Amino acid sequence: MPEITELSISTLSEYGNFVGSQPDTLWYRGCGDSSYTLIPSLYRHPKIKNSDELFKQEFDILKRFRQRSVPYTHSSLTEKDHLTTLFFMQHYGVPTRLLDWTENPYIALYFALSDTDYEKTQDGPTYQTDAAVWILNPAEWNKKAFNYEISPGIISPPDNEALNGHLPTANPRLGKPEPIALYGIHNSPRIVAQRGAFALFGTKIEPMEEAYRTNEYPQDCLRKLVIDKGNIKSVLDALGRIGITDSAVFPDLSGLAKEIKRQFGFWV
Repeated sequence: MPEITELSISTLSEYGNFVGSQPDTLWYRGCGDSSYTLIPSLYRHPKIKNSDELFKQEFDILKRFRQRSVPYTHSSLTEKDHLTTLFFMQHYGVPTRLLDWTENPYIALYFALSDTDYEKTQDGPTYQTDAAVWILNPAEWNKKAFNYEISPGIISPPDNEALNGHLPTANPRLGKPEPIALYGIHNSPRIVAQRGAFALFGTKIEPMEEAYRTNEYPQDCLRKLVIDKGNIKSVLDALGRIGITDSAVFPDLSGLAKEIKRQFGFWV
């Protein structure tokens, strides 16, 4: 049974050296708490834990979103636009089976460090938890997820037969079990800026790290970097000095506002 390889990172230069030694085809996901699991928002429902019910609920949520979103999207999302609708829903925080990843390791590090809880003190923030950046080899993951001898590579939507069995459906028995790695549809400036990529979960309600262990995925196709809470402020400051700032990650007025608050010493 493969185990998760876990490494510690103390400085931005250490992180950069690690990234520089890796292939270009890896994806990254930042978590403000190193204990967070790799599971999508739909599967974090506080009461419903049955996969069939959750799969059906996603289909109902999708239909409701299509019915109510027309005035805001200025277009009608048709029944054939399952995946496009899912990406819209994910962007606005509606629960889906999508889990965000990025092709940019520094964007992932920004999310990990900026999302960590802290206490406000006169000397600055006191961070409460270690942060983490998960690393995924999407092509190796898909090779096992699809159970193919040769990896299908990274799935490119919208029209790809490999997505059959992962698209929303009212009948969960038609769904396939494992999460798959796919590129995002660039339907917003944020996805473009953040180099967004995604894992689309199947019918199994288990985190990716648990699937990795129990289903014997290739060793190290999923790994974890941990940033100790005592190093978070210094690494986050260094990240800003190389241009990975709030407005670079969120290219809109809300990102600019957050960046200005941080630059002028306000709590963010």
